[in-house]
Amino acid sequence: MATRTRRYARNSVLAFLLLGLAAWLLPSYLSAERYRRRLETGLTGVLHRRVSFGAVSLRLLPRPGFSIEDAVVEEAPKFGSEPFAHVDRIECALRWHSLWRDRWDFARLSLIGPSLNLVRNPNGEWNVEDLLQQSGLANPPASARVAASSPPRPALEAGGDVAFDVDDARINFKVGEDKKPFAITDVSGRVDLDPVHHRLRFRISGSPIRTDLSLPTPGVVELSGEWAPGADLTGPLLATLRTRGALLYDWIPLLTGRNPEIYGVLDTDIRLSGSLRVVQFEAESRLSQVHRWEQLPPADTMPWTIHVRGKFDRPLARVLFESADASFADSHVHLAGSVEGIPASPQLDLVVELERSRLENLLTLERQLWRKLGNFGAQGRIDGMLTIQGPWRQRRYGGFLGIRDAVLNTSSGTYPLSEVAVRIDNSRARLAPLRVTLAPRVELSAEGVLERGPEPRYELALSARAVPLREVLNFGRALGFRSLGAVDASGVGTATFRLTGSAWPFTRPRLTGAAQLRAARLIVPGLTEPLNLPRASLRIDGNQIIADPVVAVLGTNVFTARLKHQGPRTQPWEFEIRTPALSLEEGSLWFRAFGRRTPPTLFERLPGLGSAGGGPGGAGQRLFSSLNARGHFDVPNVTYRGLRLNDWRATLELSAGELRLDTATFRAAGAHGEAKGLLDLNAQPARVMADVSLNGVNLQTWASRFPSSLRRARGSVAAQGHFETRGLAASEAKSNFQGRAIVRLRNLHLADFDPLEAIARGMGWGALEPSSTSIVVPSKIVELEFHGRQVSLHKTSVGLAGATLVLAGTYEAGGAMDLRVSADFRHLRRHWVERGENDNPATRVGDLRLAGAPSALTVTPLIQAARANP
Repeated sequence: MATRTRRYARNSVLAFLLLGLAAWLLPSYLSAERYRRRLETGLTGVLHRRVSFGAVSLRLLPRPGFSIEDAVVEEAPKFGSEPFAHVDRIECALRWHSLWRDRWDFARLSLIGPSLNLVRNPNGEWNVEDLLQQSGLANPPASARVAASSPPRPALEAGGDVAFDVDDARINFKVGEDKKPFAITDVSGRVDLDPVHHRLRFRISGSPIRTDLSLPTPGVVELSGEWAPGADLTGPLLATLRTRGALLYDWIPLLTGRNPEIYGVLDTDIRLSGSLRVVQFEAESRLSQVHRWEQLPPADTMPWTIHVRGKFDRPLARVLFESADASFADSHVHLAGSVEGIPASPQLDLVVELERSRLENLLTLERQLWRKLGNFGAQGRIDGMLTIQGPWRQRRYGGFLGIRDAVLNTSSGTYPLSEVAVRIDNSRARLAPLRVTLAPRVELSAEGVLERGPEPRYELALSARAVPLREVLNFGRALGFRSLGAVDASGVGTATFRLTGSAWPFTRPRLTGAAQLRAARLIVPGLTEPLNLPRASLRIDGNQIIADPVVAVLGTNVFTARLKHQGPRTQPWEFEIRTPALSLEEGSLWFRAFGRRTPPTLFERLPGLGSAGGGPGGAGQRLFSSLNARGHFDVPNVTYRGLRLNDWRATLELSAGELRLDTATFRAAGAHGEAKGLLDLNAQPARVMADVSLNGVNLQTWASRFPSSLRRARGSVAAQGHFETRGLAASEAKSNFQGRAIVRLRNLHLADFDPLEAIARGMGWGALEPSSTSIVVPSKIVELEFHGRQVSLHKTSVGLAGATLVLAGTYEAGGAMDLRVSADFRHLRRHWVERGENDNPATRVGDLRLAGAPSALTVTPLIQAARANP
């Protein structure tokens, strides 16, 4: 008995192996082309669209079926000429009993790499709905029909359930012949069709994209559920649409075509019920990490919780929002109403309510979505309502917005606000007059309007009357204006300004208005004394700013100025400044150079330069570096110790830490002078350069500075030179000072001074006959070189009455002179009235040295050389 059992088992296994081997080898000996027509007919019956394909192959294991390459599913004519689908490969799995029946019964169709077109024709019909109605799923069950009157069952119903597996699919959307830029890629999932019970179950996932934008997909969207279409596709639907970790940065441009560059993470579950004709929906969403893409994620993510419930009536093209609530932090937004005529001509009837909300929450949201406007905040209770009605392109608005218990918070204090009231009608939103309390009995008023229209515009008016300037500066500092940090002021000001601009898209406001200052007193960094402004007027018109007149008093000097700025911020200011007289001695004391009031150098005496070079905290350095201006500075009378410059007119340019003297003209000692210069504060230490020229200097104007023997000299001098130094401190500027100058002497009359007589006596050669006329040097060029505190005279040859003098030497500023004179009297054309001990007509050649203070020079012979005449 056991032997017979083993024999049966062995034979069964052998038969099974042979059968499997036959099933594996048989398809290679059979041509699948013989089944092409039958296969096309079967697929056409299942898909209810004409099907054509390329290569086809047969298989028997693990389930009999076919592999089809390059399949094309044609479209119904009323939905256009483009095929319904292109499929790279279709795996068709047959049920076993199909092998001995006339009609094939498909158990599963696996579509690999399909590209589907979902089309809505001008009649509002979708090709997918048309396919479902033809498939038999939309028909009532067979038991409800009279068998005699029943038409033949469709092919799909004949065999039972069919499963559609989809992998790596793409779904495109068309309206008529217009292909939309929307698509769903990487689609995978499964659809089970149950034609007997007229039901389908589905689970599909895909990634939506927009082909006209170079943005990635916002994330994977999953759709799952079941549907019994019923007659006219009005059967029950139960489905869930879900997405997790979707990026708001990609969703917004996908839906609107515009990218506001807002980042956020969205989790959403949407439950769909009802029917395909009337879809009821209920959505739960959580939105977190909302901020602009260039900003860091906020420390307080302030997540949004959103709940929406409503329904979509397709025949009426109507969406009803039964309730839509969004809450974040302590604020709540509610929406209710309907939208009809979707999508052709939407008609709106919506109400948006802001209730039980906090102003500080809205400001936090504003700073997450837009750039931070200032270092301030606000708090208060806010309520509002907005109605939106009418056609989308002609929608009407109405409502109100109110804020109570409002307070403006800053780093330096709080500023109460009056009750804020905004009234909204169809043409505008108007802000009722609002008062900001800066101090007791000190208020700033504001009111505004937002105009609707093809180009929405906003307007905000700000006004203040007789406001103390100290309170205005405190308020400006509190709002984050850093440039006001070290400035203090007293006095009063009156101003009215108006800001206007485009509200959508938002543009920077155009500012117009005027301000007047009276009896103002400013404490400015870098100044040792207050700057008094008895009167100043300011006018602003868009990108033009004019301050005229500006009357300023600093020390005992009164300045009148006109300032103007035109164009963008990068353009320089233009100025005209005038003062009747300026003393560099006094002006140097206005500026805080080193925190002490020691006698300054010439550079420090130039008003402002000392402050720019140093000082506590580098206030002057920062002030100069921020200036960008050019203009004219006129002073009829400039004095420095005994030096007086008349009719000074200079063209100055301040930019990027450089003060450039383009041209300066003046008169000094009856002469006409010109100067150019540069002060570079970016270099360390600061670099100073100047080119100066003087023409027509009358020596008599300088006679008081000469030795007594030369005080009656007369003549004219012209000079030009180039000078450089580094540093603005006294010791640094002096040690680094260097330059070269060329001095041209014209018609130099020495009056009572006879240099030949003085040299003859100094050398011991004797005494000369007095000259009958004043000794004259017709013209001579002298070169000077400057190093630190020392002035060097290059060798200069002078011919007088046949004698030759060669001069060279140095002079230490504030110290002694060391002048060497080489004299050659061998060809002198004057008579000797007395012979000296050392006199020899053939050897009247020698050197002598003049040393000491200019007022008390000592003459010392150095060399007496006896030279024979050739």
